[in-house]
Amino acid sequence: MTQIGVLAIGRSGLLYDTVRALAGSSRYRVAAVITDEAYAEYDVGVTDFAALAAEAGAEFLTTRTISSDLVAELVERHDLQIGISANWRFLIPEAALALLRHGVLNLHLGRLPDYKGNATANWAILNDEPEICADVHRMVAELDAGDVLARASLELGPQTYVRDVLDWSRAQAPGLFLAALDRALDAPDEVVVAGSASGLRCYPRLPQDGQIHWGRPAEQIGRLVRASSRPYPGAFTHHDHREVRVWRASAVVPPDRYLAEPGQVLSVDRTSGAVVVACGREALRLEEIEVDGRPVRPADALRGTRARLETVRPALEVLPR
Repeated sequence: MTQIGVLAIGRSGLLYDTVRALAGSSRYRVAAVITDEAYAEYDVGVTDFAALAAEAGAEFLTTRTISSDLVAELVERHDLQIGISANWRFLIPEAALALLRHGVLNLHLGRLPDYKGNATANWAILNDEPEICADVHRMVAELDAGDVLARASLELGPQTYVRDVLDWSRAQAPGLFLAALDRALDAPDEVVVAGSASGLRCYPRLPQDGQIHWGRPAEQIGRLVRASSRPYPGAFTHHDHREVRVWRASAVVPPDRYLAEPGQVLSVDRTSGAVVVACGREALRLEEIEVDGRPVRPADALRGTRARLETVRPALEVLPR
């Protein structure tokens, strides 16, 4: 049986693991791989993709611009029929997408047609969504607007960190792409969800967005910690002119009523090393922190109830308590 030529476009472990899985497929062959410089949080980069392409016998390219001429050359050279994409950050022209007989399939985190765009896993946690989806959809001219051909979902709970979502989506990627490829070729009119250009749009998050505003409710701050944690820069605050990065924390109900300014240390647990901090509503239990880049137990950095964590840059809005 003649194998179907596939073009792989993108970065990160999502695409890397999928290319490796397709290399063992009897139906598909990855004939060309296009990638670009990896983000700092990615654990695979250009050299990893180059080695994988060589192992798969695929042509390897690095570029930031995917033109119609480039795709046309690859299609002719390798008899490419379909493409897959993950974490590609630049526009692919509609004319280039149309050159592949069965189009290009992209894996996107977010329950389409909502959660289009950037930082969708982070925003879903911040927005207290009950679940997040990994959707493989057809790429069209509009952002994340194509039909969804394969979907998996993950429940989001009070202990779900962004790393959990990323690890889950990476594990799901090869199977989802294989299912979507089969559907695109065998039943192209069947869709899981019809595409739409309308829907909630998510915009990028920057490192400074992780600053903790202690006047906000503890549950909201807890979501910020979970959405900003590794592999991202982390939620942060300040104490005694030093930066404190909060990697793990959880909202708690204080055992007693209290009067305290937000950011005030309410209790220190020497046994567990945790510290409970006052918020605009309820309190936050700090479980893992760094001070000026050095890991330290919260109880060793914030030694007593005279300590107070501070917000250096004030919030732009005043939220009700």
